[in-house]
Amino acid sequence: MSPPGKALANGTSARAARPARLELRWRLSLAIGLLLTAALAGAALVAVGNARVAVSREVDTSLRSATASLDLTLSLIRDLDDIEVERVLAKWVAGFTGARHLCVSLDTRSAPRDRCAFPEAPLGVPGWFVQGAEFSEPPVLREIPLTEKTMRVHLEADPRDELREAWVDVRSLLLVIGALAFAVNLCVFLTISFALRPLERLVRAMDQIGRGQRATELPRSGPPEVRLLSEKLGELEDRIARGREQVRSLHLRNLDLQEDERRMVARELHDEIGQHVTAIEMETIRVARMAPEEQVQREVRLQQLRASVAEIHRISRRLVGRLRPPSIESLGLVGALDGLLDRWREDHPDIALGAELDPGCDRMPGDRAVHLYRIVQESLSNAARHARAKTIGVRVMLEGAAVKLRVGDDGCGFDAQGSYRGYGLAGMRERAEALSGTFTVVSKAGAGTVIEAEFPIA
Repeated sequence: MSPPGKALANGTSARAARPARLELRWRLSLAIGLLLTAALAGAALVAVGNARVAVSREVDTSLRSATASLDLTLSLIRDLDDIEVERVLAKWVAGFTGARHLCVSLDTRSAPRDRCAFPEAPLGVPGWFVQGAEFSEPPVLREIPLTEKTMRVHLEADPRDELREAWVDVRSLLLVIGALAFAVNLCVFLTISFALRPLERLVRAMDQIGRGQRATELPRSGPPEVRLLSEKLGELEDRIARGREQVRSLHLRNLDLQEDERRMVARELHDEIGQHVTAIEMETIRVARMAPEEQVQREVRLQQLRASVAEIHRISRRLVGRLRPPSIESLGLVGALDGLLDRWREDHPDIALGAELDPGCDRMPGDRAVHLYRIVQESLSNAARHARAKTIGVRVMLEGAAVKLRVGDDGCGFDAQGSYRGYGLAGMRERAEALSGTFTVVSKAGAGTVIEAEFPIA
């Protein structure tokens, strides 16, 4: 782990990267360690069990052999005198004194001395290892009656040496297995750490991408999965960069459209409303200067004033309609489109405009319907300004859960495969795509234009 100063120097991305890497490798190491510990515990149980069985067999065999030897000796000295019996038994006991696995005592008292009192565990052997050893052969006591006394030979298993040897073997085995498990876990830990090291660079690269910078930390080496992830992240970075460029272009285009709209409004105000306002001002001056006997001319002038005011009102409504559509929430989409088409017919009486509007389209929410309204409005504007059309048809229908729009004209057409940025089609396409819809333009020079759009109703 890096020191705190270095972590601060690396910034937020390094602080975010390091815990993720450490957490993953430590969790994997812990899981492997638990599995190896369980395996070690199982091996220990098996080894201890086998060692206990081996010790029990060895000790029981020694006790049975000594018992058989004692019984054979007693049968052979049955007819000897007491002195000879004592000599033979003493010699027999001396032969087993210090023998492994056995404790032999000879006593002539009424009760034998407790020479075989062993500690609970031999020196260097844990108590839990001794407790599991079970010996099937019980201690052996043989009484030999003599003339004046009774001799007793006591045989008991002495497993201390055998337990000590078994424990040394088991301990060595467990140490080897434990060392091997530690080495395996260490190798896995180091391998995982090395394999996950490129992820730190990936996290830093994602942090750079999130801040809008170019990723300079994308790893080009490492496991195949990391290289694939790095490659896909690079592709994602390119798409994000293209998206940012598109957003920037759209922002600039929106600014251009706003400037065009402002220029249009200024031109309308200057060329049309300005002229009518000037005419009204001049007429009011003339009317004010007329003599009382010029009543007829006064009425004519006033009629002209009313006509100019009506024209100003009409132009104002047209400008407001272009800048802001009528309330779709109150009128519905069909009602708003009807109003748009009626005003358009008034402004362009020389163009035949036909329409087919499905009342079911009113189910479209207002925040989505306004985009369809704008597409129709822009399509009609393009047809009037660029197509020089004589006939235009508008069709808005509800088909299933989708609204389909079609605007066609018999104008001059254009090359639909070329650049048509100035026709406002890019903005219409963006509106359709914003509604998760589709937008297509079919046009050919001299053959008119058809604009089709389709998007979900909600």
